Amino acid sequence: MTGQVFIVGTGRCGSTLLSSVLRLHPAVTSISEFVSFATDLGNQIDATFAAGEVDGRWLWKLIATPMPRQNLMLRHDVAMDEVLYPWRDRTHRFNGETGVPAISQVTLPHLTDDPDGWLDALEPVVTAFPPAPVGIQLGRLFDWLAARDGGATWVERSGGSLRVVHRLIGHFPDARFVHLVRDGRDTAL
Repeated sequence: MTGQVFIVGTGRCGSTLLSSVLRLHPAVTSISEFVSFATDLGNQIDATFAAGEVDGRWLWKLIATPMPRQNLMLRHDVAMDEVLYPWRDRTHRFNGETGVPAISQVTLPHLTDDPDGWLDALEPVVTAFPPAPVGIQLGRLFDWLAARDGGATWVERSGGSLRVVHRLIGHFPDARFVHLVRDGRDTAL
């Protein structure tokens, strides 16, 4: 089992910088913005953390479907700086008109220069996952990313994730949690 860590905090707390630094460590797989983008920037939290068991096809739909809110931002060219997928570059598979899958906007391009290739490799793996609770399915996904990346530990970090920390704790009871706090005065400045 891969080491499991979540960095949680509010927006503008410095977690993006921390995620970029962690990415440099060879034993750490830095999973950036997965929770934010899988929930469509907080618009689909209940759907993302579904009750009961879900299968691999459910998870694939969640991660490989362009989400409404975040893709509206791409179409209007107001994407957040965290979006790393080269969606403006017409030589890649996805763009503002086609939409970019949730996992491809930040998570995969944070890990690799070949996010489309990793997405293709991920599909048969994820769709074959047997039914299990969401936390187990996400753990399988994160473990696969860590194995592909060569990390012994994965660290998921999403901006504004403090609002779902109770769900993450419920689904990942063995994970470690780091609460990143920044002085509100510095954030305002």
